[in-house]
Amino acid sequence: LIDVMLDRILADDIDPSLGAGDWRTKLAAVARQDWERGNRHPWMLQVGTHRPPLGPNLMAKHEATLRILDGLGLSELEMDRVAALLMSYVQGAVRQAVEATLVQQHTGMSDKQWWTTQEPLLMMVLDPSRFPLSHRVGQAVGEAFDAVTDPVGNFDFGLERVLDGLQAFIDARKGP
Repeated sequence: LIDVMLDRILADDIDPSLGAGDWRTKLAAVARQDWERGNRHPWMLQVGTHRPPLGPNLMAKHEATLRILDGLGLSELEMDRVAALLMSYVQGAVRQAVEATLVQQHTGMSDKQWWTTQEPLLMMVLDPSRFPLSHRVGQAVGEAFDAVTDPVGNFDFGLERVLDGLQAFIDARKGP
């Protein structure tokens, strides 16, 4: 039943064309679909997919992702690994966002409220002479707290870095 549920929710987002644009734009669209789906269905995080359900919608989604990567100079194994890398990144980002929401619901306290209550302890353990970088970065994070704790902003930042890495990898495969 769970395999059917997983496969069924994939049917809602499959767009074989994935719109216009280059591979990067299309791969970002796949990642954003996965991000949105994961946040709509956080229960998916509790289901092991090391051996995924081989339903028609999962196969169509995988085919659409591979189609984006085809013709970029990657081997078949590399195409599969790129698809897995993207999926792993999105799952990790969704897990972080869902966890933050659950912690807030469970404690009744926002992250900002929690850090405010922890500030006295943090000031005791974060000796600037011993941890100068942590102190400096911590101050900057505190000043930009809303941006740092924005799950969508964090997802977009990470996705762009993953795509930058893939761009460098693809460019290197093409050679000089």
